[in-house]
Amino acid sequence: PDTLYGKKGKFVEGSPAFTLLSSNLFCFKRMLSTLLFCQQCFPLKRAVLMKKIFLLLAACFVLLTVAVRADEVKTEYFTIELPPDWKQPRPARNIPGRGLTATFVTKDGKTAVNIAIVQTSLRAREFAAHAMERAMERDTFVTDAREISGGVAVEIFKDGHRGVIYYFSNGKQVSSISIIGSIATGRELLQKHLKPADVGLFPALTE
Repeated sequence: PDTLYGKKGKFVEGSPAFTLLSSNLFCFKRMLSTLLFCQQCFPLKRAVLMKKIFLLLAACFVLLTVAVRADEVKTEYFTIELPPDWKQPRPARNIPGRGLTATFVTKDGKTAVNIAIVQTSLRAREFAAHAMERAMERDTFVTDAREISGGVAVEIFKDGHRGVIYYFSNGKQVSSISIIGSIATGRELLQKHLKPADVGLFPALTE
């Protein structure tokens, strides 16, 4: 898939993952050269030498795995791999027994996605009604909730910005997924890069 690392598994030059990968490969080459030099100066048995090279390769593999996962965000409720034009401005906040909130924004600052998971048995429409009451108290214009596959959606307008909030429920939690800015860009992030732990909280989003 198209991710931070490019198309069909190719790393994007200049990306954080590419930089980390290059650094790891450089370190591996230096360590291997040092090991071979030591072998010339202080001969080791072939089995011992092969064992050391194997351990060096294993360590390099671990470092490369870290590079590949450098921009993967994993939570109790979902895993998301951020493409090159997205970032997470702060770590996801998990409140035990209450839920979680995570925010992702495009690097140009034009689109933001917020995912909030709340521990509640309320249905999606009921939760949305309470949330919209609080939003209107903060001078946010909201439309009536409309039914979508698996939940409800509400459009919001504030300070010249348009957005949409999706609400879904699995009977134990409610997910509130907000997209401000380019709704198409935000939906693409969620549809292509997010893997839910419970599809009841993240059904296919529809306009």
